[in-house]
Amino acid sequence: MKDKGRNRDMKIGIANDHSAVDMKNEIVEYLESLGHEVVNYGTDSYESCNYPEFGEKIGNAVASMK
Repeated sequence: MKDKGRNRDMKIGIANDHSAVDMKNEIVEYLESLGHEVVNYGTDSYESCNYPEFGEKIGNAVASMK
């Protein structure tokens, strides 16, 4: 939804581990339905993984304004 001519579309980064794949997908779908661009820095696998790796990826992207 747009506010009185102001563009509210954003580029949003999202990250997750194996336990939140389905939740991430629901959030991504919702954000995209609002017109936002979503960049996935998390995993799409249900196999156990090391979450800090994905936290580092999204942290670096935010810090570098990507």
